This record gives sequence, C-alpha cells and structure tokens, in this order.
Amino acid sequence: GIVFNGFDAATPYSLYDQQNKVLNCTVQNYGSAASTIEAYGIKCAYQNDFAVNGNTINNTAGSGVSHGNTLYGILNSAGNNSNFTARNNIISLTKGSNGDLYGISNLSTGNIAISKNVLSNFGIDGGGGQVYFIHNSGKNISVSIDSNTIGITSALNLLSGLIYAIYNECTAPIINIRNNTIDNMHTGVHSGEIYGYFNYSGTSNVSGTEIFSNNTISN
Repeated sequence: GIVFNGFDAATPYSLYDQQNKVLNCTVQNYGSAASTIEAYGIKCAYQNDFAVNGNTINNTAGSGVSHGNTLYGILNSAGNNSNFTARNNIISLTKGSNGDLYGISNLSTGNIAISKNVLSNFGIDGGGGQVYFIHNSGKNISVSIDSNTIGITSALNLLSGLIYAIYNECTAPIINIRNNTIDNMHTGVHSGEIYGYFNYSGTSNVSGTEIFSNNTISN
C-alpha cells in the first residue's frame, strides 16, 4: 500500500510532517493469504493536516487474495493534535479467519473529518475477529463523521465477533454523526452482535455532546 511515516516529535509536535495528501489513487492487490502480520491500503503516522481523498482501495482487485490477518483500508495510526480528513474514498476489503477488519481507522487526536466515503463488499472467509467499517478512537478536538455509505452486499462469513458500522471512542466536546446511510448489515452463521452506531465512553475517553442526526440504519 501507501505509507507516510513522519517523525515522532515531542510537544508542540511542530516537526510532524505537514499537509501531505493521498488523492485519487487506486490501491489494490495487497496482503497475503499466508500472512501473520497486518496489511494496510493507506497508512500514516505523525502527520498533521493529512488528507486521504478520492481513492479506491480493494485488496483483492487486480488478482489479489484474501489477507490472512488484520486488514486496514485506511489507518491514521499516531499523532497528537493532528488534523485528519478521509473523504470520497471507495473501500472494499476481504480477510481470512484471523485478525480484525477496518475500513477507515483513526487513532490520532486533533480535528477528525470522515465523510462521503463508500464502504461495501467487506468479506471474511470464516473464523472470528471484529469488523469496523469506520473506527475512531482518541482524545480528539472535534469529530465529524458524515454522509458515508456503509453496507454489505453479501453476507459476511463471520462465525463470531462484533460488527460495527461506526465505532466512536473519543473525548471531543462536540461529536457530529450525521447523514450516514447504513444498510444490508447481515451475516451468515454469526454469534456476535451487529451495531449500526456504537459510542464507547470509558474511563479514559469520556465523550462530550453527541449530535446524531439524519442517519438511516436499516436491515
């Protein structure tokens, strides 16, 4: 895939890479069926004002195969006071029976905007693990997750584990979850729960005011 790995600078974090962008790229045929490590379509760390916009990510396209372990479409993995945007991306992923599956995952702090992405055709070849179409976790300044389309066109062959269309765990004072469409969230033989929207507020990431509006969740 594509990796931007900046410098792990100390506060005030001014030595992070600044304003890098991944725009209108096609990322496919990544990962390996026999792999025991994680695979990433686009990954960044220690970036500020990083944008991932207009990309098509599909690990099995171009003669690719189901990845054997944890698989990411987009991962923003580390950063403090780091702004991050993921917009207008099309993501389809398939993994094997080990590890977890993430469409878009943000683990950095700062202002986070995840919007107008299409996440569909996620596949799992049996086994367990968690599935996160959109995943955000961090001590964010602000969060906006809006106008995304999330769905499965065929059943996930997930025997156990949890499925989250949108998972949010953060400390932002204002969290906007709006205008998202979530449908066809069905599986084959499955013993775990399926969540349209899941907000986790633990002891370290207690969230502020959440505005959940104009979202459609069905089936």
